[in-house]
Amino acid sequence: MTLVGETGTPIGFEVDGDSVVVKDTVDGGSLRIDAIGSDGFQPALTDRFMFPVDAAISCTAEKVRVHINKHVRVRDESGEDMGELTKSPWKRQLGTHSLDIGAEVKVFVRFFETPMSARYIDSDQFGMVVEATVPKLATILIGARSTHTEPAGTITVPNDPHALMEAVSHLGSSIKEFSAERSWPSLRGHPPRITIGDSLSIPPSIQKPETGVRITVPPNLADIYRIAPLAFYLGATVEPGETAALHLDTGYSEPFKERDGSIEPAVDELLRRCLFLDTLVRIGGYYSLPRYEYDALGDGLPFYPPNLYDRSISEQLMEYLEVPYEQIEPYVPTWSMTATLRSRIDDAELLTHVCNVLGTVHVENEIPAKRSARTRVFDAEGIDGYSAGTIPPGGTALSIPAFERGLAYEHPTEETVSFGLVLDDATQAQSVRAAIESETTLVEPEQVDIVRKPSKKAVATLLEANHDFVYCVPPVTEGSIECIDGHVSKDHGGSSPPAVWMSSEVGSEGRDRQSFEPDGFVSIDVADSVGVQELINVIELIRYGFPVAAGLSIALGMGRVRFYGNSNREVVQAKYRATAELICIQSETPNTHYASIGSPPTPNLPLGVAHRLSDQPQLKPTQQEYQLQGTVAPYPLPWPTERVKTFLCDTDLPCLFNDRLLLGYQSVSEAQIEQWAKEAIERRNDGTAGESVCNP
Repeated sequence: MTLVGETGTPIGFEVDGDSVVVKDTVDGGSLRIDAIGSDGFQPALTDRFMFPVDAAISCTAEKVRVHINKHVRVRDESGEDMGELTKSPWKRQLGTHSLDIGAEVKVFVRFFETPMSARYIDSDQFGMVVEATVPKLATILIGARSTHTEPAGTITVPNDPHALMEAVSHLGSSIKEFSAERSWPSLRGHPPRITIGDSLSIPPSIQKPETGVRITVPPNLADIYRIAPLAFYLGATVEPGETAALHLDTGYSEPFKERDGSIEPAVDELLRRCLFLDTLVRIGGYYSLPRYEYDALGDGLPFYPPNLYDRSISEQLMEYLEVPYEQIEPYVPTWSMTATLRSRIDDAELLTHVCNVLGTVHVENEIPAKRSARTRVFDAEGIDGYSAGTIPPGGTALSIPAFERGLAYEHPTEETVSFGLVLDDATQAQSVRAAIESETTLVEPEQVDIVRKPSKKAVATLLEANHDFVYCVPPVTEGSIECIDGHVSKDHGGSSPPAVWMSSEVGSEGRDRQSFEPDGFVSIDVADSVGVQELINVIELIRYGFPVAAGLSIALGMGRVRFYGNSNREVVQAKYRATAELICIQSETPNTHYASIGSPPTPNLPLGVAHRLSDQPQLKPTQQEYQLQGTVAPYPLPWPTERVKTFLCDTDLPCLFNDRLLLGYQSVSEAQIEQWAKEAIERRNDGTAGESVCNP
């Protein structure tokens, strides 16, 4: 095994004969490539690629096999997207062609001046295999970029607003290029960590971006926190000033107008505006993935989006600011997080995690003990997180250790995820087991371990099994589970704690943060008992790949739960699906139903991702293949009851039919659907219907 390539980059190449393993030294991902007939690998120049890469090598070969678990697209010499590979050979004439591989490491395989044929072939122990062949030996370049989903460095800041301004000015160092393409999360990267110390320290490897954009704010922690995510996304330099404002190198300045005494609404709106309009402008860029949002808005904007692609950030922003926000607001995706911080230097350490998901920041010196929850699956405000104070229903107590554990978390698939249920009622346990073994439940019985009577031995055995998700009914006091014959430590046994721990206890609303600090990346506190079907719904949605907060919102509603840690993270990374989708159906009459489809953003599929809609043609609301993550695409025509029945019987997609959650291949009649619709309409009319998690 030899190492080839430049040192000092986050990408390494380990060569063994005619095989090379591309390694991401920041995130730990890797990708194996076999170059059949290779004469050896040599370092190569990164500027020979159309797209940003951290390092590159070259060889000559007659055949390349790539062992992948993600999609592969083909690009021509100019970088134009030619589409995705299939199992049928994709044949290209003489020219320069590239394989664009979205894997644990971002890789481009570039073939120079040769015909090429490429296709998916059979799977092997490494995953799917792509094979590309050329008629004779050809020059091949392999370039790679770190996915950069973890911080690559740490900035230390003292309790000094001017030092914090300098630190925030460096957060955009992780962004690979400052064009509209940075709306793709794979080009943003995780910003550096921030820690608190005695003096400002910024490693030489963390370089301040030079974008020509400045943001001025009064030198106080609160306003610096508020503008940090926007400064990160724009690569803006943050400077002290009497007025909070955006300044462009064109000479234009835009003050952040206060609403209700705060600049927060104006800052949040500009961040949403920039990301969303960037996703329209990039249509003419690296990935030509037309989406329904583009079709709906493109002709009505004061500019033609692709024409802005090669313009500077300042020039783009000048155009973006001319668009009335009300025009684009219905299409702006669900936002990942609203983080409520205090104007204390301690909370600066949360900024990197908030900026990483492009969250927005609100600042309250005295966080109220009671606050109405905002979290819904497709709510524009996203996860409602707090750095301190009592957490309201639906809120999340933000935890830096939980965010860090989430970065290192290795996701199971829907086939390998496992659940442990510690119940204290034999009848309930029997009902849960019967439901799991029924034909209508998609989770496999062997994936769910159930303790019927919480004896010390039974609970200890369950904990030793290293389940990904544990639900515990018996009380947990000072880290010990109350069993019928004593207590067992919650940390007993297994080599790693569960990623998610859920407890239910009547009257737990006043539980303090410290008593529920997660050992994994999130704990869930349910303030009352969870019914059998509700528990099945939670398990199914977690298994399906929904983020924890989104899954619990759909299954239980937000009024009953509180989260501790990183509630926006998903437990499962789907093996055969890009994302977890939810169909929402609202009935206008018993035989007239309006449907929409959407998917919330997650750390694996953050804001800016465009995902392929379901492969089932009857489920596509438009002629376009892709949808921006976090948006809700309404179907243009109402569904009759017959179509609703066909959908429910023929798909494994979860469906929220009015306020009723239906999961996977439901055997229902048209009469039953119309009866449910009639009941839901009556509840809405008399004001007893709950608030829908959908916001079409």
